[in-house]
Amino acid sequence: MKRLILHVGPHKTASTYLQYRLLKARAALAAHGVTYPEFGISQFAHHRIVEHLRGNRQAAGDVTDETISQHLSKFPTIILSSEEFIYLQAGQLTRLRSLLPDFSFEVIFYFRTPVDLLPSHWQELVKHGWDVTLLEYLAAFTGWTKVFDTRTMNPVAQVARLGQAFNAEDIRIICYNNLVAEQTDVFDHFWVHVLGLPRPLPVGEQRNINPSLPLERIDLLRNLNELYRQRVERDPGTKILEAYLGQQSTIEAAPAFQGYCEAFRRYAPDVLLSSSQEMFRMREQTLLDRFGHRIENKAAPNRIFIREEFSRAIKSAPRYWIDRFGQAGYVNEVYDLLLPGQSAEK
Repeated sequence: MKRLILHVGPHKTASTYLQYRLLKARAALAAHGVTYPEFGISQFAHHRIVEHLRGNRQAAGDVTDETISQHLSKFPTIILSSEEFIYLQAGQLTRLRSLLPDFSFEVIFYFRTPVDLLPSHWQELVKHGWDVTLLEYLAAFTGWTKVFDTRTMNPVAQVARLGQAFNAEDIRIICYNNLVAEQTDVFDHFWVHVLGLPRPLPVGEQRNINPSLPLERIDLLRNLNELYRQRVERDPGTKILEAYLGQQSTIEAAPAFQGYCEAFRRYAPDVLLSSSQEMFRMREQTLLDRFGHRIENKAAPNRIFIREEFSRAIKSAPRYWIDRFGQAGYVNEVYDLLLPGQSAEK
């Protein structure tokens, strides 16, 4: 059969970097009979194929059932990549399989310790318009808040859902943290161990395509998102982030910005995260118990990670701290600079 490598992410496991390198290496891949199709691509990844499977016609563009079969069936080996694939339901993934019946599927899933993954995912949500604090986000995993469906970020549930659409032996789990611990580039590993292609690898720039932002800046964005909801009464999406990046040098050169950062560092308490804490330990152990045989680079038969423990302290300001410590006026000033008159959009 023909071969289709389906990279499903998830988010914050160097997915954008891998997609960027694959897109830049299209000619080198083609020389080995492998295609990273331009069809269905948005930015670097096949997000428009995902949007079609979701039923979002506007975001899907020219992607339909017919064009998926037409554009992809002619290739012997294909890579499709989008971290949004992991959020599809089993029926939607099965539909993709039915459109490409001549292909055998290999599903590539990267696992990252939740100690690192969850704060990174929270940051990404803030960049896309969330105003939920880190503490509120983490509390959802203990059942103390209902700010979002935590199953979307549960690797056990994610892999189980993949198993409903694909054969268990077709799911390949790779520990992202172990690649980092061994100083192995994600693209290099993908080229050699996933695709099975020979060296030398195509030359490419090793850079962080979607870097994390400093916590002070993320906190300011979160407060600006909250203010947008109060004034405009709808979700800002990436509107605040895009406006901020357009004025970033002006905002961050002002003394008031430094005052905000200093206040955040002084008054925001540390949130302590450790892989020995039950909410993280049980998640990792359950993945090992249920799907350990699918993890290709685990440290030992009864252990996923090379590192014995992951721990970190992250500053997280509670909601409305800006009112208590005199920063609310500054947030309003930044908002009016970024989006003057936006309260009129109600």
